Amino acid sequence: MAAALGQTIRSVIQRQSRRQLGIYGSAFVRFIFGLPFSVIILLVVVGGSKVLAFDPATGFFAWLFLASMVQIIFTIVLGYAFQSGNFATAIALSKTDALQAALFEMLLLSLIPDARLAVAISVGCVAILLIANARSNTGLAGFLAHKKSLALGLLAGLCLGSCSVFFRLAMDCLGEYDLLERAILTSCLATVIQALLMGGCLMLWRPAELLACMQSWRQSSLAGAIAAGTTFMWFVAFSMMSVASVRMLGQIEIVLSLLFSIYVFKEKVPLLEIAGGVLITFSVIVLLS
Repeated sequence: MAAALGQTIRSVIQRQSRRQLGIYGSAFVRFIFGLPFSVIILLVVVGGSKVLAFDPATGFFAWLFLASMVQIIFTIVLGYAFQSGNFATAIALSKTDALQAALFEMLLLSLIPDARLAVAISVGCVAILLIANARSNTGLAGFLAHKKSLALGLLAGLCLGSCSVFFRLAMDCLGEYDLLERAILTSCLATVIQALLMGGCLMLWRPAELLACMQSWRQSSLAGAIAAGTTFMWFVAFSMMSVASVRMLGQIEIVLSLLFSIYVFKEKVPLLEIAGGVLITFSVIVLLS
């Protein structure tokens, strides 16, 4: 839940950056400006000598690379979702990551959701549909008609749910390290891979967005620091409980976003959207009870 709060704050900071930096530049911010802070956390938690002696089990880098690539795709898809004809639909449906994470855990880890998690995810999905329908303001038929937004939202949820499970599988390969060490080693190395891959691609194909991204270092450094901290907290949580449970708890971000909309941006929020926020809160209570 602390990670969800940090992610909400980072989203508020980056709310306008997509216009200034473009889809790819705004996605790159979290990796390049999060990297220095991630390295600092790594040195504090693990220590330099242990980092230099790092020798992971077979399979670690395979899962890490796959997860890192899928997370890059997630950030780009989310950027396109913000530009879609009905971005609210796409963003809301991206929050189906908890359900999709549960499916991947069943396939790859043979973890079957218990009754509480199944109820929480079901209630959460109903809440997401309410919020998406409230924001689209076109009724259920209009909501379903936005096929591009539906596809982007579900694809974003698929990427986020699957990469979370892939990161969990990578951490499971580090059995000789403790919980905090596994989390920061995985998150830091993932950020290194993502910064190098996406930075290289931007240099070749989107140099203007790369330049704009680097010039925004004052604003983007804060977003990067928060991204590094929240990623570390997500990964610690993935090591402690099922990924689906963590992603379900992460839906409290929707409630926090509603609070920011009401009290910070002074926006009018439809009653149906508030009802969705109440349902999400209830689903979290069910999961934690």
